[in-house]
Amino acid sequence: MKKTIFKTFFALCLCILCVIGTCVSTFAAEFEKPENIKACVVYNPDNQVTVYESWANVRVSPGPTAKLMTAILAAELLSSRMEDTVLVSAAMVSNVTGNTIGLKMGEHVRIRDMLYAMLLTGANDAAQVLAITACGSLDAFVAKMNARAAELGAESTKYETLTGLDLGAAKTTVTDTVTIALHAYSIPALAEIFECASYTMPATDRADARELTTRNRFATPGDSYYYDGAKSFSFGSTTPSGYCMVVLARRASLSYLCVVLGAESAADLYRAGDKLLNYAFAEYKYKTILSPLDVVAELPVKNAQSGQVTVSPATSVSVYAQIEEEVASRMTLDVHLTDETLYAPLDEGTPVGYADVYFDGACIARVDLVTAYPMAQSQWLYFWFTVRQVLMTRGTLAVLILAAVAAGMGFLLALRYRHRHIPHDDADLDAK
Repeated sequence: MKKTIFKTFFALCLCILCVIGTCVSTFAAEFEKPENIKACVVYNPDNQVTVYESWANVRVSPGPTAKLMTAILAAELLSSRMEDTVLVSAAMVSNVTGNTIGLKMGEHVRIRDMLYAMLLTGANDAAQVLAITACGSLDAFVAKMNARAAELGAESTKYETLTGLDLGAAKTTVTDTVTIALHAYSIPALAEIFECASYTMPATDRADARELTTRNRFATPGDSYYYDGAKSFSFGSTTPSGYCMVVLARRASLSYLCVVLGAESAADLYRAGDKLLNYAFAEYKYKTILSPLDVVAELPVKNAQSGQVTVSPATSVSVYAQIEEEVASRMTLDVHLTDETLYAPLDEGTPVGYADVYFDGACIARVDLVTAYPMAQSQWLYFWFTVRQVLMTRGTLAVLILAAVAAGMGFLLALRYRHRHIPHDDADLDAK
């Protein structure tokens, strides 16, 4: 009876574990788009892998993400003038709505500080300073924004204003936004800004020092919405676009670019970012497919008590994949050895060639091949090896052959001499 109860309990536990395992394994397939947003994507830039996307190519209002293109164009056109100061004109601060840092006409400001103000706080007056300084007018600058977006491959993107404050005619996609954000991050002057959450803008001739802090709570350390490792590229809202956010999150060796467009509220925006990034960090990782513990080949070793040494990779090779994804069988090696035979003594880590590592048919790495452990020399085997080497040299062989010929000739001569001088008994008897 007790055995029956135990077996029943054990079977029940197994069933529960199987159900839990099934739920975990199908999480990726059942992952649903976060609620109350228009479109989203989470992308791994290091491996160029889209982890998850929803409505990726549906055109929606760019809203504040337009400032990413404003920053790109300003940084490219004004790259040699980052430390220059410019005079704030009436055109630069007229008709400015939305977020500002309170720039005054006649104030002298540094170009680099305007980039910080625009990207950290969403300052529209700083954006206009940059645009007019670069192109002379806002319209000319917006025209260049659209041309530059097309050059970068963001063909579904069309801007109406440099700040994103428009009536809804401007359009973009989350796919285009990833392209634009990655290019912005490739510009050192902008990457420096994305990496910080606050900046002190020095005092000017018309204002005291300004403390510029990101408005994105998702990238503000200590905030209740803060996501560990997040850096803000863009954040804000307009009536046509809703709440929008572009962030880069890093943890250990993994990084993800997350774009959320069209959230109904800031809370919806942060919840969406949290859900997308948690999924990416939980479901994907680097998986080792080749390590220094693996044996790639075995090579014969002369003059050693052990006749072979194993050959292993000098470094590990990993691939980015889902946690449950099978990867080992998808790797192949093309091994190139410099020598087919080695000679003791050998140190551990002695280079013996290289291997090209292929994953799913594509070459992803080249690793050096080395001996896995040291090999001591056998003095007795080395002695005979040396003797053989000496005996097998051409000079030694010639001398030995000549000596053998001479010895043979000497032997024949000796036999002939002996034959002539030894008495013949039969002949002597006949003479008697």
